[in-house]
Amino acid sequence: MIQWQGFPTWDLEHGIVRAWWFDPFTATLSFAVFINWYWFHERQLGLSTTRQFSDTLRLELGPLWSSGLAYWIGILIWKCLVPPAAVTDGIPSDARELLYLLCEIGSGILLYDAIFFGLHWGMHAIPCFRKFHHRHHAGTPIEARDVLRHSLLDGGLQVLVNILVQRHTPWGIAKSRLARLGHNVIVIWMLTESHTSSPYPYLWRRWFVGVREHIHHHAAKGDDAKTMKGRFHRYQQFFGYLDDLRIWLGRRECRSSIK
Repeated sequence: MIQWQGFPTWDLEHGIVRAWWFDPFTATLSFAVFINWYWFHERQLGLSTTRQFSDTLRLELGPLWSSGLAYWIGILIWKCLVPPAAVTDGIPSDARELLYLLCEIGSGILLYDAIFFGLHWGMHAIPCFRKFHHRHHAGTPIEARDVLRHSLLDGGLQVLVNILVQRHTPWGIAKSRLARLGHNVIVIWMLTESHTSSPYPYLWRRWFVGVREHIHHHAAKGDDAKTMKGRFHRYQQFFGYLDDLRIWLGRRECRSSIK
C-alpha cells in the first residue's frame, strides 16, 4: 500500500528523487513543457485551433486533463500491485560509468520503439483494434497536444511498455534513477515533436525518420484514412529500420507472387 512518507526534501538519500512519484511527476512535467513549447510555435504561425495559452488551462475534461488523470490513476494502481525494483542513483563518476548510463538510456528507447511498433501496427492492421486507435487520428489538423489524444487502451499500452522497458535493461540489470529520468525526457520530447505541425524547433526530426515522418502517417487520405491501414506510412515512432524491413518484405512477397 502507498504510505505517507513525510514531506519531500532534496536530500539524495531519502528525498524527492527517491520518492515513488518522482518518475511519473517528471514524465508529466516533460509533457507539459514540450507540448507547450511546440504549441507556442503553432499558435505563433497560425497552425493551432487554440489561440491563447490560457485556453489549455480551462477546467474541462479535455484530452490533456483526461490523459493526465488516467495516467496518475494507473500509476497508483501499479504502485499498489507491483513491488518497486531495487535501483541505484546511476550518477556517473568516470567515463566508463557515463558510457554505461548512455547505454541504459539508449537501449530503453530502442526497446520501447521496437515493442510499440508491433502494437501500433496491430492497431491499424487488426480491424477490432482500429476503433481504439481512431481517437488518436481524430485531431485535424494535428498539433503537439495530440500526442495525448488517445483512447484509454491506446494510452495505457504506451505507458505500460514505457514502464516495463525502464524497470530493467535488456541484459537484466535494474535501470538506474538517472537513466529513467533521461529516458522519460527524451521519449516524451521525441513523441511531442513527432506530432507538431510547426516546422520548428526542428531537433529530433533532423536525425530520426520516424519522428520526421509521423505527421505524414496522420495525414493519410482517402481509403487509407478510412481503413487506417497506413500501408505506406511508418508505424515506428522514432526509428525506421522495422518499417524498412516490413516494406522490403512486402515488396519481396509481391515479386514472388508475380513470378
